[in-house]
Amino acid sequence: MKKIILNFSGIINREEMHDYLISALKLPQYYGKNLDALYEILIEWSLPVCIGLFYTEPQKKGYFLRLLEVFKAAEAENDNLGVVFSCLKDNLI
Repeated sequence: MKKIILNFSGIINREEMHDYLISALKLPQYYGKNLDALYEILIEWSLPVCIGLFYTEPQKKGYFLRLLEVFKAAEAENDNLGVVFSCLKDNLI
C-alpha cells in the first residue's frame, strides 16, 4: 500500500492548495485545479493508497473544509483509498 502525507501548513489560498496537490499526489496534467476534478481522480485510483492530511485549526473553514469533505466522500466511494485527518490547534507542523 502506498502512503502519502499531505501537510497543508502554510498554504493560504486555493491556487497554492491545488499546486501542492498536483505535486504531492502526482496528479495528471489535465487536472482542472478544482474540487470536482480532485474527487473524480481520487475515486478512480485503482491501487491501494493511504493519505494522511495534516492541517491547522485556522485552516478548517471555507474552501479548505470543502477539500476535507471531498477526501471523505472519495474515501467512501473508493475501497482502495484510505484517508486519515489530523488537525492541530496551533501551527506546529
